[in-house]
Parts: sequence; C-alpha cells; structure tokens
Amino acid sequence: MKKMLLGLFIVLIFGICHASEKYKNKNLYSKLDNFSNDNFDFEDFSGAWFHDINCSNSSFCYCDFFSSKFTKSNFTNSDLRYSRFCGAQCYNVIFNNANLKVSWFLNCDLTKSDFSNSKLNNSAMFDSNIIMQGEDRTIVDNADFDGVIGLTNAQKKYLRESGAINVPDDLTDDQFKKEKEVFYACLDEITEELSFFYPFKQVVKWPFKKTWQVIQWISENIKSIRT
Repeated sequence: MKKMLLGLFIVLIFGICHASEKYKNKNLYSKLDNFSNDNFDFEDFSGAWFHDINCSNSSFCYCDFFSSKFTKSNFTNSDLRYSRFCGAQCYNVIFNNANLKVSWFLNCDLTKSDFSNSKLNNSAMFDSNIIMQGEDRTIVDNADFDGVIGLTNAQKKYLRESGAINVPDDLTDDQFKKEKEVFYACLDEITEELSFFYPFKQVVKWPFKKTWQVIQWISENIKSIRT
C-alpha cells in the first residue's frame, strides 16, 4: 500500500512539472509562438496575453483562460469544449467553426470577435459584452446557440437578426434572475469541491470532467430549473 501511494505521488509530481515546463514563466504569446495543430487540453493560460497567434486546428478542451487577453488570435476549427473564458478580453478573435460546447464566457469582452459557424451549445455567457452595432460588432453568422444560458433578451434579439441559429427563447426578468442564481450557486459549490485538485489538474483529470458534466446538465435542464 505504501509503495502504491509513493508511486502515485511521484507520478503526480512528474506530471505537474512536465505539464508546466512548456509554458513556464510565459505570460505573453506572439505570432512567433505556433499553437496550431497541437493539443493543449487541461492547460491553465490564466492571465496570459495571446497576440496575433495562430491557434487553428488545435485542442484546448478543459483549459482555463481566467483574465486572459486575446488580440487578433485565430482559433478556426479548434476544439475548445469545456474551456473557461472568465473575465477574458477577446478582441478581434476568430472562433470560426470552433467547437465551444459547454464553455464559459463569463464577464467577457467579445468586441469584434467572430463566432461564425461555431457551436456554443449549452454554454454560459453571463455578463459578457456582445457588441451589437458598428464595425466592432460581434459576428455570429450561423453560430449555434442552442441551450446557451446567460444571454439578455436584447442580446438574443441581436443574435437572431445577425444570422445565429437556435437562439434560446426570451425570459422574464424573474426567470433570468433565477437562471443566474442557480448557475452561480452550482458553480460556487463545484469550485470549492475542486480546489484540492487544481495543483494536480494535468494528471488527475476525472474530477474536472465530472464538473463539466454537471454544468452541462444545468444548461440542458435550465428550463425546468427556472419554473
């Protein structure tokens, strides 16, 4: 038993060191950094600045982008399922044909970002800034918003008029308030439960996968939760 625990500890430490080495002490990424055709699942890019980077055809599933900054970066055809863009600045970012299912855009700036043909099914977009007019507007042509929560009625109107598909029905003020309360209550509870596992995220992945399954359930059942 002791040998097994020691072996598990060594694997955890090795995994953490190995995972962090590639991005160690790096907060600014430019066009010299190639992020295309690669796998970055479970990486933590919180606080990083992505400037004019090609991130196309890559996988960023379960990644954290807390307070990250994106300028002119390209995520075309990339897989970003279960990723968390919380407090992120997404200026002129191309998410064309990206898979963003069950991702979080919480309190994000989406100025001039292009979500054309992307899939945002069952994602959460509370308090995010969708630009609805002018040259800096958020582009959503043929983007799938089926099951997305956190959108205001004004944002939904813009999405429908701008070519987005499967935009959720409008809500009353009380329904929207309850939707937000339920989501953040579940989010706080899950975050607390996972706090122990964050240092081992690159190695112990199952708790985080379970988290997003719960969030997906919330998104899929939010209509019944509201009533």
